[in-house]
Amino acid sequence: MNNIRIGFIGAGHVSNSMSKAIDNIEGLEKYAVASRDINKAEKFAKDHNFKKSYGSYKEMLEDNNVELVYIATPVSHHYEHVKMSLEYGKHVLCEKTFTSSYQEAKELIDISKKKKLLLADAIWTRYMPSRYKIEEFINSGIIGVPKMLEANLGYILTNKARLFNKELSGGALYEIGIYPINLALSVLGNNFKDIKVISIMDDNGIDLQSSVILKYYNGTIANLLYSINSMTDSRAVIACTKGYIVIENVNNPQNIYVYSQERKLLDSYSKNDGIRGYEYQLKSVVKSINNGIIECKDMPHNEILEEMKLVNIITEQNRTEQNRTEQNRTEQNRTEQN
Repeated sequence: MNNIRIGFIGAGHVSNSMSKAIDNIEGLEKYAVASRDINKAEKFAKDHNFKKSYGSYKEMLEDNNVELVYIATPVSHHYEHVKMSLEYGKHVLCEKTFTSSYQEAKELIDISKKKKLLLADAIWTRYMPSRYKIEEFINSGIIGVPKMLEANLGYILTNKARLFNKELSGGALYEIGIYPINLALSVLGNNFKDIKVISIMDDNGIDLQSSVILKYYNGTIANLLYSINSMTDSRAVIACTKGYIVIENVNNPQNIYVYSQERKLLDSYSKNDGIRGYEYQLKSVVKSINNGIIECKDMPHNEILEEMKLVNIITEQNRTEQNRTEQNRTEQNRTEQN
C-alpha cells in the first residue's frame, strides 16, 4: 500500500514535534508544508525533509498530491482551515483544541461525513497506551467503582502572547484545560447533570485559571483545575470504592499507580517505550484512512462533540461572569464619580 502524502498547515513548534514523529512510523510521506510566511515554510521543509513548501494554504491544498492535512494553527483558525481542507478533498488531523465551539465542530464533522473524509482530533492523550491502561485498571474491578476524579494541570505561560489574545482563542481552557476535561470525559463519561465553573479572568476576558466541577447523575463528581499563570504537580486521582488510581502528568501520562483501600500498591504502569507520543495518533489516522473509516476509534466524532459541548458550557459561564464583573466595575465607577 502506498504511503499517504501529508501536508502541514502551520510550521510552528508543535509541527516540529509532529514532523519528527512521522519519521518513526510507516505509512506516511512528508510531502508539503504551508505557511503564510514562505521563508518559514521553505526553512521548515528543508529542516524536516518535506518535498514542497508553499506560502499560501490554498496553494498547498490545490496540490492534488496532498492527501492528508495536519492543521497546527491557533484554535481560532481551526474551523476555517479544516473546512477549507475538507472542501479540497483532503483527510484532516486537527490539533487540539479541536475548534472554538460545538457548532463549528458539528459543521466540520457533517462535512467530513458527506465527503467521506477522515477528520480526527489530535489530542494525543486519547491515543496513548496509558489511556487504555487506565480503562483496564478500572474495568478489572480491583479497586471498585469510580466515585470521584480530581485532575490539575498548570504551567506558567504568561510569556506566550497568543494566549492573551481573544482573537486567537487565547486562555487556559483551549491551551491546557482541555486535557483534564478530556480525562474526565474518558473515565467518567458525559452523563453529568450539573456543572460549576469558577474562573479568574484578566481585564480582557482571558481565563487565567479555572476550577470546573462536574456532578454526574450516578453520584460521581469531577473537580478539574487548570492554569496558565501558576505551576501545579499535573496529577490526577481517580477515587474508587475499594482504592484509587494516581496518574502522573495529566497531559502526557508517564506513570500510573493503583492503590488499595489500605493505600497498598496493587499495580502500576510506566511508559518506557521511548516514543514521545505523537506516533500513536498518526498510526491511528493511517489505519483509519487505509480502512476507509472517517473517524479514529480512539477519539470518535461523537466524543469530539461531547467534549466541545462541555467547552461551550464553560466558555458561556466564563462570558457571563465576565459581563457581570464588567457591569459591577462600571457601576462602582459611577458611584465613585458621584
